[in-house]
Amino acid sequence: LGRLTGYLRELIIASQFNISKMADQVILLLTLPDLINSLLSISTLSVVMMPLMYEKKDHIKSILIDLTKRIGILALLFYISIALILYFIYEFSFWILLLISFISIIPNALTAIAVLYLQFQNRFLFTSLGTLVFNITIIGCLILSKNLLLIALGVILACILRFGFMLIDVFKSPLKIANQPYIKTNKVSFQLIIFSIISNGILFINPTINKMLASLLSPGSTAILTYAEKIYLLPVSVLLTTFAVASFPDISKLIVEKKWDTFTTLLKKSIILNIILSGVTVLIFVILGKFFITILFGLANISNYHINQIYTVFLGYIGALGFAGTQAICINVLFSLKKFKSIATFSITILSLNLLLNLVVIIKNKALVLIAINTSLLQIISVIILTILIKQTLKEKTKT
Repeated sequence: LGRLTGYLRELIIASQFNISKMADQVILLLTLPDLINSLLSISTLSVVMMPLMYEKKDHIKSILIDLTKRIGILALLFYISIALILYFIYEFSFWILLLISFISIIPNALTAIAVLYLQFQNRFLFTSLGTLVFNITIIGCLILSKNLLLIALGVILACILRFGFMLIDVFKSPLKIANQPYIKTNKVSFQLIIFSIISNGILFINPTINKMLASLLSPGSTAILTYAEKIYLLPVSVLLTTFAVASFPDISKLIVEKKWDTFTTLLKKSIILNIILSGVTVLIFVILGKFFITILFGLANISNYHINQIYTVFLGYIGALGFAGTQAICINVLFSLKKFKSIATFSITILSLNLLLNLVVIIKNKALVLIAINTSLLQIISVIILTILIKQTLKEKTKT
């Protein structure tokens, strides 16, 4: 539901702003805060915090309080750092609007911590509806006004409402952490959080970086890249990466308990089923992709010329569509196995390659589709590297 409303959001942007510089700016206001939000997201936090929470079940309150303090400090530092970088990229008036939208990192950081706790409790309903709450709020803002300032403020409001929605389920949780005493713990260190960001969070900022780089090409390039990305991300987020999210708590628990046979069986089932579904999905979207795009963006009065451009970029994402789910599973498994140094090296390598490949596209003023093709190429390389790391680690574990 959340992703479907995300499509509705993009259709409204396309309908009101078409393929233009203003469309690029609206999309950047909605997505550039993700540079920070992705670094501090639940996907980043859960991979290192979930195993710790299983090991220290009697100190959940202490862990969450200490985590909140440290995330708040890091969010402020990221805000200042990224604001300085963006100052040299965008014109001053738009830079001010970006600073306003970046305030959304505060409720988003709190949301990530709330979702971490809810996933620990295996409570997925409210967390899965968070995107729906966010998008409905943004859609309302877009319908009410085309003013960029109001849209930037709408991003903040949407994030606050999403956090409030998560709190409802936190208070309903059967684990009454309020009754636990707070004991200052050294388990949640800045080093641990920063390491998780380096290891996992930077992988999630690649799409946002790509949108930012695309804005340096011809006007409307960010819009085209975003519309194409939305098509391939629908099956990825709704179906293909759900195995990684849903199985992660169980995988972490099995590893902590050292039940290697059960763990291996669960991992194989998840990957095999994901590969089958990914193959079927790729086939369907290759055959019907142009039809989907024509129907969706035809409703927004996008010209046939631009629809063809969106479809061309979408085809560049096919490799990413086929391997995204498997990559998500592999990354979570390696975190559960505590292969932190390997993952950190891997993440930095992929981020560096992404920047290098796409900077070449921008500097040489090449076709926009190359950014999508680079994403697919890096996704395939990632799965190969991660699979090798998992096999090596499992050999070590089973021997000991």
